[in-house]
Amino acid sequence: MDKFWKKRRGNRLFWGMLLFVVALLAYFLQPIRMFETPYKVGEVTMFSMLILCLIGYIYGPLWGFLSGFLFGGITYIADVLLGFSPFRFSEGLDYLLGYTVMGVCGLLAVIPRKDGTKRSLLFCYSCAAALRFAESVWIWSWFREDPVSPLNDLWYGVINCIGYLGIEYLLSLFLLLLPPTREVLSYIQRIATEKYTETYDFF
Repeated sequence: MDKFWKKRRGNRLFWGMLLFVVALLAYFLQPIRMFETPYKVGEVTMFSMLILCLIGYIYGPLWGFLSGFLFGGITYIADVLLGFSPFRFSEGLDYLLGYTVMGVCGLLAVIPRKDGTKRSLLFCYSCAAALRFAESVWIWSWFREDPVSPLNDLWYGVINCIGYLGIEYLLSLFLLLLPPTREVLSYIQRIATEKYTETYDFF
């Protein structure tokens, strides 16, 4: 077993797929998807957005945008089949666009600061989450089934998105600010990008 993990240290395909599967599991954990918006749309997942962003942060924008697109497609189809979401254009568009834009985290990660250092995961994730929030507000206000007025529809979108995206972001923010979390994420980045050598005392 130890040899299995050693051989897969730094294997981009293996760790990228593993993180992707973990994000899917975090999304579909029903005990965690307990929060619904006032309009019964959207749930707070077990940090699936953060895990998805980590793929792009580690491996770059191509992996980030592609994994986001696939994640949105898979989760929407599964939600429709399982009866969690209705089958409609606006809903599917939000899944695809919403998760695809999370790839911005990977784009920002490859743009260094002025001092040449890599931007923090917290900053990249926050920017990606803000972009997804703006996208979802537009979707739910523009495609509202019973439109009232532009301002009212915009407020409808804001309240709807705060009810799940806002809560999940705040929970993720709290998690990212914990020192043990930063250590774990740093460790994941090392084993996902660096090949095994005898100098390491871990797999």
